[in-house]
Amino acid sequence: MESLSNKPNQKEGANSLQADLEALKNTDKEIYESIQKDLQEADQVWEKAQGSLKGLENKEVHVLKSMMKPPQDVLGVLCACMHLMAGVVPESCIDVDEKKNPTDLTWKGCWRMLGDWRFFRDQMLGMKKLVDEGKVADEKIENVRSYLKMEWFDVESVKVRSLPASQFCEAVRKIVCYFDIVKEIRVKIKIALGKSGEGSQGNGLQERED
Repeated sequence: MESLSNKPNQKEGANSLQADLEALKNTDKEIYESIQKDLQEADQVWEKAQGSLKGLENKEVHVLKSMMKPPQDVLGVLCACMHLMAGVVPESCIDVDEKKNPTDLTWKGCWRMLGDWRFFRDQMLGMKKLVDEGKVADEKIENVRSYLKMEWFDVESVKVRSLPASQFCEAVRKIVCYFDIVKEIRVKIKIALGKSGEGSQGNGLQERED
């Protein structure tokens, strides 16, 4: 997997993590090297999210979609996915309100979200780029985190009821963890560069959801 630190410089906007890293490299090489370890951790976390999503199989997803009334944990995992991807995928996939929050947190809404499940999976895989570019709001992640705090939001227990739901569960956990690591990196960079803390990622440290 390509590390953030090894990506070519791209025009990704004012919140580009790559742009900040390049600035830090020329300002404080010692801290820059320290952050490389954080980036390695972030890459490892993302590899687990990616592995879970790429491990989804068509037959198993169809079994999931065929459920008439899914258990609470299965429905909850998919609702967490809905919060994560609301405003990212088209409204034909997830209905949203004016604040880009999902409006149909029901099994019907989840079924619609998974209508083209491969497209939805690919959009989830695209979250890495959005996080790296600073385009994922804290509010979105906090909405997702409220599900992660539930006792039933557990990969192994969800797996008993649905394998693909457990894979989505693992992916959501790792995407949130990836967001948290990148956010911490941004804080370190801003302190090192003497920045004021502007940007959509905020400037407070967040306990990670592993």
